[in-house]
Amino acid sequence: MRAAKPVLFQSVILPSDDPTNPWIEATVWNNTVEFQESFSEGIDRIDAGKIADCLRCDFLPECHMASTQIRDRRRTLRYRHLLVRQMVQMKNRISGLLMETGVSYNKQRLHKVGYFRELLSTNEDVHESIRPLLKLSRDTVVRLQKTEYALVSSLQRDPLLADRVKRLRTVPGVGPITALAWALEIGDVARFRSIRQAISYCGLCGEEKSSADKVMRTPLSKQRNKHIQRVLVEAAKLKLPAESIQKLNAASSRNVVAEATAR
Repeated sequence: MRAAKPVLFQSVILPSDDPTNPWIEATVWNNTVEFQESFSEGIDRIDAGKIADCLRCDFLPECHMASTQIRDRRRTLRYRHLLVRQMVQMKNRISGLLMETGVSYNKQRLHKVGYFRELLSTNEDVHESIRPLLKLSRDTVVRLQKTEYALVSSLQRDPLLADRVKRLRTVPGVGPITALAWALEIGDVARFRSIRQAISYCGLCGEEKSSADKVMRTPLSKQRNKHIQRVLVEAAKLKLPAESIQKLNAASSRNVVAEATAR
């Protein structure tokens, strides 16, 4: 917790007796070093005392630390999300270039390999100035897709995760990404003493404010594992069972239904 080590010497400009060079640069001892060192040590002692008091009073809860093997594989899965984000950005850039130049295209088929080639070869509205950018963007998307597929495949074949991922995928609506995210982000589910703790850790609950017969839910909690929360909510939005909509309310928003489905 100590700050950066203070500078022992500092450069100053001093007047000189030489008429040809009235000013000279000199290196002098920093007189504030001893004070800064003693001040920093005093702050460290105060912090250490406060932490010791909190530990004695049991104010600091236990923190779960995943094993090194799990953390290494979790880092790979989170890197996969970075690739997906870049892929989406490049796809949006392709659509933006076509819209800027007034080229009409099929939105659902744009990022298909065959349709994209056909668009560049047969559509005369595609200006020559954007053709290199479109090809570069498409090549980037293809590279990102191959890299993302390789990362996911390596995690699925990993002996440490293969059996658990296989069992998780037997749950309806759970795909490889959801299964990997649950196995790596949650880890050992026995560390949660109740289902409420698991829901809170995943960030799938919000505070409830009620007055008389009015009940209002606040937005989802920010104190959560954002990685598992994102995966669960996205999976719920992709596959919303009809029975969940009927149970909640047909007039409920899609986000409310997705939150309940993720829980």
